[in-house]
Amino acid sequence: MVIIVFGLPGTGKVKFAQRLAQYLQFDFLNTAAIRRKWIASPSFSKKEKEAVYLNLLQEMSEHTLDKKNLVLEGTFYLKSIRRDFHDVADILNTEVYWIEIVSDTYNSGWNLFRHDPAISDKFSIYRTLLSSFEPMDSKHLVLEYTRDSRLNDLIRLTLKSIPGLMQNGKSRMANLTI
Repeated sequence: MVIIVFGLPGTGKVKFAQRLAQYLQFDFLNTAAIRRKWIASPSFSKKEKEAVYLNLLQEMSEHTLDKKNLVLEGTFYLKSIRRDFHDVADILNTEVYWIEIVSDTYNSGWNLFRHDPAISDKFSIYRTLLSSFEPMDSKHLVLEYTRDSRLNDLIRLTLKSIPGLMQNGKSRMANLTI
């Protein structure tokens, strides 16, 4: 099984996806880690983004072939990127579930600057992605993550929404406590 957490920068995707992977005992991969691994000085150019998603797609394929469950995180801002991941999952005969994390612009911008106020480029990257972000047409779970949200409540909603994660009202993972 592959769960893909996507949305704009600063919405809390990484925190949510890491916690979800931890609770489910799934492996976790994200675009930022791939970018750090392969690119010394990131420019966030179109060519660079394509390379990052291609590497992430390869990692997903390897995990799937090794029968490992996986949570992926990234913006997945273009329909074509999402289609590629969906198509590969179909070819590999694995289930893929999409979770979009949304937040209002104020909170997203606040999250970006809170982590590193010295980097003003982050907000320009956010604005660029905001203008080029293509909405997802197919059915998927949408979670609103605000400063008032409780991460465990979002995890609980996810567990109830994705088939196979809960059995008889209980998590399929014995040590899951939320």
